Amino acid sequence: MTFKSILGLSSIFLCFFLIACSGGNSRNGCVLASYTRTPNSAMPISKSQYVGVGSSLQFGPSAAQSFQVLPGPSPSPSSLSIPVSATVQLSLVGSFSTGTQTLVATIEGDAGGSPNNTRLFTSSNVDPSTLSSTATAVTFNFPSGSGTSLAPNTTYWLRIIGSFPLSSSHYVTWSGSNDQNYPYQLGGANFSAKSETTTSTFTTSYMGVMFLYFLLGC
Repeated sequence: MTFKSILGLSSIFLCFFLIACSGGNSRNGCVLASYTRTPNSAMPISKSQYVGVGSSLQFGPSAAQSFQVLPGPSPSPSSLSIPVSATVQLSLVGSFSTGTQTLVATIEGDAGGSPNNTRLFTSSNVDPSTLSSTATAVTFNFPSGSGTSLAPNTTYWLRIIGSFPLSSSHYVTWSGSNDQNYPYQLGGANFSAKSETTTSTFTTSYMGVMFLYFLLGC
């Protein structure tokens, strides 16, 4: 085997290694923050608990999970602190007609332990009708050039918002875990997830202490 062939195979291996370590959801093999229970594991993973998005049984139209970005190498390219995607684990209860409703992911600042409703990043839409009743990894992409670098050791919120009216039979679930023995794999701020109420405030999730599965790619 020639040196060129060996180099080519090594490059392919490195590419697969980076994708595997990041859960396959970042453009540059880089992860800003994640919680997947098992280090470097890819979603989907076993759906144990969940919070509803657009569920009248579980508070309101959105759910959110806090995170912090840990300091990177210094000096660090600012582009490595800009999220390009957010992958979460979602499933569909009931059904929606194609093209009639949307889901969007936002990254927002913190106000007293809840999202502050100021969107730092807003993703492209995902059609909830494309989701499965089985928990599946869903990636929301943030448009190139949007937002600014996220500061280390600062609390932010990843929020999933549905456009559809509240319902007890047609909504989306975001999978998570209420096992406090599992730390975040990357990032900090192990705060309980929050659900938006019908009065546009936030409260501790429907099932108490909950950490929602997520991975922020950079």
